[in-house]
Amino acid sequence: MRTQPALSALCRATLAAVLCTTPIVYGSGTSNPVTSNGINGILPTDGLREARNLLMEGYYDRAIEAYLELNRNDAVRFDAALGLVECYLQTGQYDKARNTLDTEAIAGKRSARWHMLLAEVARKTGAYDETIEHARQAVKRDRQLCRARWLLGETLEYVGRREEAIEV
Repeated sequence: MRTQPALSALCRATLAAVLCTTPIVYGSGTSNPVTSNGINGILPTDGLREARNLLMEGYYDRAIEAYLELNRNDAVRFDAALGLVECYLQTGQYDKARNTLDTEAIAGKRSARWHMLLAEVARKTGAYDETIEHARQAVKRDRQLCRARWLLGETLEYVGRREEAIEV
């Protein structure tokens, strides 16, 4: 029967998405969010790890502050902006998330992760065609980006395009 493998494919995709989005905790989580200029021997990349840790532990306000501070440093600006978008998604600030992504697009920076986050914002606001478009772009740029594949499959299934969802 054709339906049995289809269900297991969706289950495998969901499992892969869960495994790919499991938080990786860096450091103790007790240090202060890092400044963007490397003061006190702390590098901006360490700041990204600390900000990510705050995000994954649910300290969204502190993570937003850390990402905003890091966003001032050109060396890590793009990654900080994407982390900031993830914070905004978690706190329901979809307009701020969209504006941050639009700012990075104007700067000419678009990556698989950028497309995936834009697809998530679109999904949260009910723009399913845009969700599909950007999730497809994310998957096209990075086939291993499980979150984008899951988002694409889930959205296709939600809008009634189950056969396409199975192929993701």
